[in-house]
Parts: sequence; C-alpha cells; structure tokens
Amino acid sequence: MSKNLKRRADGRFRKKIVVGIDSVTGKSICKYVYGYSEEELEEKERALRAKYTDIEYNEYTVGNYIQTYLKQRRQELPSDNGLATVESYGLIMRKHCIPYLGTVPLVDLNVPIIRNWLGKLPAGSRTKQHTYVILKLILNRAVNDGLMISNPLTRIKRPTHIPLERGVISDADMERLLKMTLSVEDSQMARIFQIDIASGLRRSEIIALTWGDIDFNNNTISVSHKIIKTLGKGLIEGPPKSKYGNRVLKMDDYSMAALRKQLVFVKARLFTLDRILNDSCRVFMDEKGNVLGPDRVTKAFANVRKKLELPSSITLHSLRHTLATQLSEADISPKKVQLRMGHATAAYTMDQYTHNTSTMQDSIVDILNKKYAK
Repeated sequence: MSKNLKRRADGRFRKKIVVGIDSVTGKSICKYVYGYSEEELEEKERALRAKYTDIEYNEYTVGNYIQTYLKQRRQELPSDNGLATVESYGLIMRKHCIPYLGTVPLVDLNVPIIRNWLGKLPAGSRTKQHTYVILKLILNRAVNDGLMISNPLTRIKRPTHIPLERGVISDADMERLLKMTLSVEDSQMARIFQIDIASGLRRSEIIALTWGDIDFNNNTISVSHKIIKTLGKGLIEGPPKSKYGNRVLKMDDYSMAALRKQLVFVKARLFTLDRILNDSCRVFMDEKGNVLGPDRVTKAFANVRKKLELPSSITLHSLRHTLATQLSEADISPKKVQLRMGHATAAYTMDQYTHNTSTMQDSIVDILNKKYAK
C-alpha cells in the first residue's frame, strides 16, 4: 500500500495527491480523495487531476484564472441547472473586469489596484456591486487553490447601489392593458399576460407550462419546472429557481377561460403540424410547436407598453410585483402572498415585491379613524 494511501476508521481509503505548486510559497498544493476501493480512488484521482490540468501555477493572470474558474464551475454543475448563472458571471467578468485586470498577475493583485479598477465602474450601479461580488467569489477560490495568500477584496467594502424602483401597474392602466391584450394581433401573447397578471408566475415558469400542468376540473396550475436561455446550449429546462418554486396555484375563472381559449389555439396549431395534443405539449408554443422563446414574450410586452405609453419602469416582471402589491392591499396574509409568488420567505416578498400605495395608506387611515372615533 502506498504511503500516501491510508485506511480510515469508516472503512474508506484516503489518498493524498499533489496537484500543483504554490507560486508564492513554493510549497506543494495537496488534495485528498476518498473511496472504498483502490479502483474508486483511481477514478476520483483522475477526475481531480483533470480539474487542475489547465492550471498554471506560475505567472497566472487574473484573466487566466477567471476563465479557469468558469470552466471548473461548469464541470462541477450536477446538471444544466445553474448554467445560466455561471454564464452570467462570465459575461460580467468579460465586460467589466477582464479588460481592466485581465493581464495583472494574480500574485500582484492588491488593494490599490482593485480600488483603481472599481473607480472606473459606474458609481452606485448594480453592475458595480455585482462585479465586486463575483470577483470576490472567484478570488476566494484562488486563495483556496493556493494561488494567493489572501483575497484583497476582503479589505474593500462592498459597493452600494440604489435599486431602481420596479414599476407597479395602476388599476386604470391594468384595465387598459387587459382590454388591449384582448385585441392585440397575437392572441397567444395576450393570454400569457392575462395568466401572468393573475398567477404572478415568472417568465421562465410560464413558457415551461405543459398541458399536464393544467387541471381544468380543479382550476389549478402546477408549477414544477422552468425554461431558461443559455449561450452554450440554447433553451434548457430545469427545476424552479428554488424548492419554494414548486407550487400549485388556484386560478380564477377569468384565467381558466383564457387557458381554454389557448387550448383551442394549440389544437389548431398542432393539427397544421400533423401532431397530436398530449400532456407534454407546451401550453404556449411557437409556430413549429416548440417552446416559446423568453425573449419573444419580453419583446411583445415591451411593444404593448409602448402603445399604451406606460413608463419604462413597467416591465413584464412588473406583473409579479403588481400582483403581490394588490394582494397585500387586499389584506391577504404575507404567508399566502409568499406561497403564491414562490419565494423562500414572506419577509423577502414583503420587502422586495410589495410597494407602498395610496390604497394601503387609505386602509390604515380607515382603521385609525374607527379607533379614535370611539
């Protein structure tokens, strides 16, 4: 048995592997693999060495390491779920970090260089904060990999930003929107907006709906998957954003009527494609019977907003904010609103998705008037 191979009390073998050399200290960088047999150890060792194959431990630049980090993160994903997040990291790094810091040797990266770079990004912007957070995460791994002694971003305060106020659609504008969606040329998009207004579904959840998710007998929609757009693999399907996204929504009669109209629309489209309707067919589909691209839905709503001359703060996602706010105005409990929206906590729903409106203030005044009238 190799001296690097040891038997643990739980019956597993542990093997120590040298995967590189620390460019700062010159010491070996060691990792451990575990397995119940030497064959299992060999397989894990090959996987671990493959992970570090592309790492050059001498004169490694910030740009080199960012690309290595992104590659490793993609390899570590258990499925396509999370791929869009990694891709978004890459886009932000390539646009806002690599052009400024890409050629800096990793071991030379320090606080003054970081501060100078941050000063070039828009002050108070969300982009600045996101770029800081992502690079800090990447450099933390560089420290764990032995490429840096410490992460200089830990000594710099996280940038703050003033979030843009997400628009909430007024009752009057909502009525105009609903009337217009009944008359727009693309009736399918109109029904998407109608369902979104009543359900609060995310865009990714709406386009992922299948007819197996619709229960006309009980007036419910089951949410158990989402579809997102990625650069490498196009549209991919996965589970909801979090475990709280799995939910069954009770729908109003108006929304179910819209879904029945959509069913007629889908049957007609499938007939022209010589296909038969089944539970796996999408509720909303493109001309070829495939999943409807998320960008098409967003663009369609932008066109409607422009025709109605609504403010630019009103987006498709505003429908979720509007529903949460309207439910709060109606004194629906925060827990019920949270479950409808598919959020992890009621506090997040109340803080991020419900907005201060005159209706809320009126209800408070009514309570105070009744109290002091006594």
